[in-house]
Amino acid sequence: MNNIIKKITSRKFIVTAVIIAAGIGAALKSANNEKVQIAGYVIAGVAAVAYMVIEGTVDKASVQAETKNVLDAVEGIEVNSEELKTED
Repeated sequence: MNNIIKKITSRKFIVTAVIIAAGIGAALKSANNEKVQIAGYVIAGVAAVAYMVIEGTVDKASVQAETKNVLDAVEGIEVNSEELKTED
């Protein structure tokens, strides 16, 4: 739950939400101008995709860092257990 609140209050999310809202608002407000409608929907779609790509990249880096930490810890345990066996 805390992670969700952190993501919702992030600057990336807020800026993306504003861009999406502005794009949809422009598309809905200009019922007579088809080009503005299309541009509004395209802007909203591009903003959403960009946000997903950026968040995916950030999450990937976080997972890789955590995986490295876990592997280093496991390697340390294995080294210590091997040292214990040779002492016997």
